[in-house]
Amino acid sequence: MSILTDYHLPDRAQDLTGMRFGMIAVIRFDRREKMLGSSRIFWLCKCDCGNITSVSTATLKNGTTRSCGCGVAKAARTHGFAKKAGGVHPMYRAFQAMHQRCKQTSGSVHKNYMARGITVCEQWKTFEGFKKDMGTSWRRGLSLDRIDNDKGYSPENCRWATSHQQNSNRRGLHKLTFRGQTLTLTEWSRKLGLGYGCMLLRIKQGLPVEEVLRPSLRKGRSLIQFHAHCL
Repeated sequence: MSILTDYHLPDRAQDLTGMRFGMIAVIRFDRREKMLGSSRIFWLCKCDCGNITSVSTATLKNGTTRSCGCGVAKAARTHGFAKKAGGVHPMYRAFQAMHQRCKQTSGSVHKNYMARGITVCEQWKTFEGFKKDMGTSWRRGLSLDRIDNDKGYSPENCRWATSHQQNSNRRGLHKLTFRGQTLTLTEWSRKLGLGYGCMLLRIKQGLPVEEVLRPSLRKGRSLIQFHAHCL
C-alpha cells in the first residue's frame, strides 16, 4: 500500500519547531505522510544524547516518545525511578521538566527562562547529581521551586514546595518589607487580617509601606498595636 509524502507543513498545523518533549528537541518540520484518508506529520528532532531522529506529532504530544531510545532516557531505570509500565517517578519528571524549561527556544517558556538567563547548575546535569542533593527532602505532592525567581536551578536556590508556597513565590507578585520582614501581600493579609484588595489599592495610590499595612479602623487596632504585632 503506497504512502504519499508531502514536504510542506499544512497551514493549519501547529509548528513545533524549538519545542522540547522530554529529552527530545524539535529542530524543524520533516514530512507529512498521507495514507487511506489520514495523515501524520513528522518532525526532525535531536535527542539530548546527540542522535537525530524523525518523530510524529502524535507521539510527541501524547508522551509516547520522550527520547530516541538511548541510554540517557533509560538512565532512570538504573536507580529505580521509572516504572516498568512506563510511568516515571515524580522526582524524575521534575528533573526532566527543569531541563525542558531551560532549553526551550521559543514561546512564553523561553521568555521566562532561557531569555532571562535561568540555567541548571553543573551538578544537576545528571539525575544522579540532582537526586543526591534533593532526594532526601522530596515528598509526594511537592513540586520543585526556585526560592529566588531571578536565579537558576541549584541546591542553594531550590526546594520542594507546596502549591501554596509556589503561588506565593510567583514572579511579579507584590512583596513588602516592614521592620526587616519581607512577605507577599497574601502572607501579610493572613498575618494582619487585612484585605488583599485593600493593600493593593493603597499601593496603587502610592502610599508608604506603613500606610499600606495599616490595619483598618473598623478592626479597632491602633498603629502601636500593629507595629508590636509585626515585631
